[in-house]
Amino acid sequence: MSVFNLSSSNRNDTRLVQRGVTLIELMVGLVIGLVAVLVISQVMLATEAQKRTTTSGSDAQLTGTLALYTLQRDLQMSGYGLSASQLGLGCNIRSLLFNTLNGGAGRPLAPVVISPGATTGAPDTIRVFGSSSDKFSVPTLVTSDHPATGTTGVTEFVVNNTVGIQAGDLMIAVPTVPSATDMCTMFLASGVASAPQRVFHAAGAGDPQGWNGSGTGAAQTLVSSRFPAAGYPAGSYLINLGTGLTDRTYSIAAGTLRVSEFNNSTDPNTVTDLFAQVVNMRALYGKDTSTPPDGSVDTYDNAAPTTPDGWARVITIRIALVVRSGQYEKEIVTPSVPVWELGNATPVAAGVAGIQTCGTGQCLDLNVDGDINANDWKHYRYKIYNTVIPVRNLVWRS
Repeated sequence: MSVFNLSSSNRNDTRLVQRGVTLIELMVGLVIGLVAVLVISQVMLATEAQKRTTTSGSDAQLTGTLALYTLQRDLQMSGYGLSASQLGLGCNIRSLLFNTLNGGAGRPLAPVVISPGATTGAPDTIRVFGSSSDKFSVPTLVTSDHPATGTTGVTEFVVNNTVGIQAGDLMIAVPTVPSATDMCTMFLASGVASAPQRVFHAAGAGDPQGWNGSGTGAAQTLVSSRFPAAGYPAGSYLINLGTGLTDRTYSIAAGTLRVSEFNNSTDPNTVTDLFAQVVNMRALYGKDTSTPPDGSVDTYDNAAPTTPDGWARVITIRIALVVRSGQYEKEIVTPSVPVWELGNATPVAAGVAGIQTCGTGQCLDLNVDGDINANDWKHYRYKIYNTVIPVRNLVWRS
């Protein structure tokens, strides 16, 4: 029988095999693991950042589409009931209640009024006006002179017909030749009669909001300053707005598209925030300057017309919205101010603030730092949405 002799050398080799990893090997493994975790983390962070950028870009696209659709729908319907007769376009509308709620000043009888931004590149303001009711859009002719209310106490218009007019309808009286002293007047129809056909505008209990007079209830008194000193001669006409007056003002405030809406039956001038991250809005009148007019746009500008003929030549509104992504990027992703490319097919008047030449066409800078730090705007992405909207009720005279 043989005996296995475990020598000292063999025992040392066994201990070397069984002792595990060394400290150096462990540190190397930890370093490899940390590098792997770092790489994976960086990949995940980059992927997540890309995902947020993509998601916020999709949100901006949806916001821009809906905002543009909202404006387009309202602008297309503007001027309904105002444009059948274009002799009074641009006439300054006066009314006791209407003027009080609009800073003491009237507003022009026009479908769309653009107020340019206070500084070059700043957002514009767009005001839309018209009737949203289903009343007849054909004007009613005044057949007898109507003296200034308060001079003789006259509270009625003698007209050629009262079709579609009823008590509670808002009306606008338009003179034969509008001027600074012969302005338009908005009033409330308090009733109608026949033989002869008349439209009344008495103050009193039927006028609880004070369209026709001051005071409350039956104690209201007529206010002569609403009417021209010369009154309204025969040949003037009345516009029936019904009970659905549309008077909305769109503006940009604190990076949000908002609307201020005049409501003649409830609380006037209700302000509503519509879409966040809309940081600029620019608008231009598309005007037919041909002689005679040929129905096509010859130039764009943002100067409000001053004559009925000038307003009749506004056949489109060109508009641009700038929408900001909600994702703040660490790097600068927008190194220069966004630009509205206008092309060269139809010229933009030199009087438009900020108009410049870009390549072979024209363009406008669109400021986007109105609600954030002057330098932070470069760390956001922007999308520009623009379209041309026909003022179809003006074109169709409806």
